[in-house]
Amino acid sequence: MRLQAGVPVVTAADIFLTNGIGAGKWTPDIALLLAGPTAHIMKIMADDYGIQYDMGIDEDAPPTIEFLKAKSEIDPKRAVNIAENVAGQVDSFKAKAEQQMDKQMGGFAGMEKPEGMAHEANPMDQQEDMSSGEELS
Repeated sequence: MRLQAGVPVVTAADIFLTNGIGAGKWTPDIALLLAGPTAHIMKIMADDYGIQYDMGIDEDAPPTIEFLKAKSEIDPKRAVNIAENVAGQVDSFKAKAEQQMDKQMGGFAGMEKPEGMAHEANPMDQQEDMSSGEELS
């Protein structure tokens, strides 16, 4: 079994499913659906047989060189000033948005008609009159 050779469970499941695609046993979309359950079954089998394995999932990935370089170039005082400035802008934007929401309460359907627009009859009022059985003149 490949797990004994140090191949991670995820890689072994990938190899198994890719071979199945090549043999015409399933399509690539089905292989994606089978990947999780296949890896889990392989893990259970390895546990039952007492095989040491690596899942192949790096939860604590080491930082990259680019990240470390960028981190060393950050000026802490400047970063704090920028963060405070952004927080102030967010508060200002939030206050403006709340003011606009208060003005437009009710959404699109609750909008007021522009000035100078004639009042139109509400179709729902006409429908209620028609459903009551009264004749309209």
